[in-house]
Amino acid sequence: MRENTPHRLSYRPEIDGLRAIAVLAVIFFHAGFSWMQGGYIGVDVFFVISGYLITFIILKERADGKFSLAEFYERRARRILPVLFFVIVACIPFAYFWMTPAQVMDLAKSAASVSAFSSNIYFWITSGYFDSVAEEKPLLHTWSLGVEEQFYLFFPLFIFCLGKIRLRVLSLIFVLLALLSLGLSIWSGHKAMVMANFFLTPMRAWELLVGGVIAAFHLLKPDMRINTLLAAGLSWLGIAGIVISSIFYDKMTPFPGTAALPPVLGAAFIIAFSKGTSVANILSMRIPVMIGLMSYSAYLWHQPIFAFVRIYSADPVSPQIFSALCALTFVASFVSWKFVEQPFRNRNFLSRPQIVSLSLAVTVFILAISTIAIISNGFEKHFHDRLESSSKIIHEKLEKSIASGGYNAMYADDKCKFWSKNLDENFKKKFGTCARIHKKSIMVIGDSHAMDLYNVAAKLSPKPFIASVSQGACRAHSHQAECSYEELKKFLTLHEKNIEAVLYTQSGLYLQDNKNLPDTSKIIDVASYLSSLPKDIRVFWVGPQPEFKTNIRDINLLLDDFKPPHENETIQAVDRALKQYSKGKSFTYISKLDPLSFSPRRDFYLEGEFTYSDADHWSSYGEDVFGKRLLADPTLLHILQKQ
Repeated sequence: MRENTPHRLSYRPEIDGLRAIAVLAVIFFHAGFSWMQGGYIGVDVFFVISGYLITFIILKERADGKFSLAEFYERRARRILPVLFFVIVACIPFAYFWMTPAQVMDLAKSAASVSAFSSNIYFWITSGYFDSVAEEKPLLHTWSLGVEEQFYLFFPLFIFCLGKIRLRVLSLIFVLLALLSLGLSIWSGHKAMVMANFFLTPMRAWELLVGGVIAAFHLLKPDMRINTLLAAGLSWLGIAGIVISSIFYDKMTPFPGTAALPPVLGAAFIIAFSKGTSVANILSMRIPVMIGLMSYSAYLWHQPIFAFVRIYSADPVSPQIFSALCALTFVASFVSWKFVEQPFRNRNFLSRPQIVSLSLAVTVFILAISTIAIISNGFEKHFHDRLESSSKIIHEKLEKSIASGGYNAMYADDKCKFWSKNLDENFKKKFGTCARIHKKSIMVIGDSHAMDLYNVAAKLSPKPFIASVSQGACRAHSHQAECSYEELKKFLTLHEKNIEAVLYTQSGLYLQDNKNLPDTSKIIDVASYLSSLPKDIRVFWVGPQPEFKTNIRDINLLLDDFKPPHENETIQAVDRALKQYSKGKSFTYISKLDPLSFSPRRDFYLEGEFTYSDADHWSSYGEDVFGKRLLADPTLLHILQKQ
């Protein structure tokens, strides 16, 4: 038997070791290592650690009558701001010389939002965490700081306003708030609020509160004893929860919600029970502790380093280069931890008025630079001065092409050619109206590539009734509630007399496994779904289109040495696998690759126009070009052209 918790918050090296696990998971995930596809859960581990440490300090000082809001916010400022501002300022010269105007504009807006601790809100509005373009956002990772600082802006005030309420009651309030936040996260996941669920504080607060509950429990039961074997077992279970989720989760895992429970509870078990166990002994070793001490700096440095190298490189960055960049991250982290973090935490180095004045000055500087960047349209004149005239024209046409993609570019004729992200009441009502007029429709379903296919069909087909329910990341094998596939099946069954054909298509990259080979289980899932659709409807699986593993803006960095990205040959392997698997099924497979006969050097930049709006979606011009080629397929021609 042993004592499990202290009366006060003494240094626990195993928590720094836990920080090391968290930051390594995040860094390896952002490096794109295939064996760490769920490494983003490291942020959730950080949330639990932060919730525990901060809540323990607040509650202990409250119990001793020493709690001060001013001191609390000063400690947060000394901890968070110096190295954060240092990293942001370090990004400025690289942005000025390496980024396109559109990228500079995005960085300027994100830097301004970081200064206001609202970057999580900015990225929620503007992008997805797992988008390919997001890999080139140097400050994307600061969303988690936004969540923490928004939480800690109100959390101590909340405790302060409760006055002298008993700790036991306060603990129950923490539990209830955590359950409420978790419930909100689960509900948001089921209501197609995927990005809000990922980025926003109300859906993340429960993870910090879990740490807070442990802190309150340790203060309530400082002398509680627990069986050593049980403590070790729970601690190893915690390690398993973190490691397994970091390895087996991926970008398609609905997250956070219930999927966040293994890493969150894993971190909680380690914090609550590991002291004195073999887990604590391992985590307290010198290397994990050192990495943990530098973890905040490492977290801040890794994403800008990775992003700027991706931006600078004309080709996808190799795992070997990323391994070197990971090492560079820790070199930079050691420097900023030693010469920025530690001095600024020392009150003998800077007084409270000095730290406040300096923080305000740097904030004003960052906001000023961001404002200048935005007003100058991303230092556009400087960028164009670096380009030769031919490259300027290419850049302008590329930006035009990029602007032509996305949800704002969906075709509609104000009659019976229409698209919707969801199977909502407006869609159902319009479908019913058009069914009474035109009798038969063509339905296009799938992910964002189905949006491309719908635009092609709606533009080129003389048929008056073409509808689509499709949105990014919604694939038949992903089993996400917000994608409405089961509801869509019921809708198709209800209206099968009014549906001539269903066309399903999706990104081929998401039909691959970790080794970039065709993923049989996902193919079977999609095939099973398509086979389950009403038998009186002709169902077609339209194969993948060429995709690239790079941001197409990278071509501008090649200046007059322009060349398109390499063709992704793994898509061809997926296409071959789908052809083979679809034989004898109740649906028909139509290859896009065959009629497209796509050649990157010939077709990516065609007759002075770009055919893609990003790494894998067609521009408006590309839809026209490739749509006409697709009609070379006799089956697709028959579907879209025969009246």
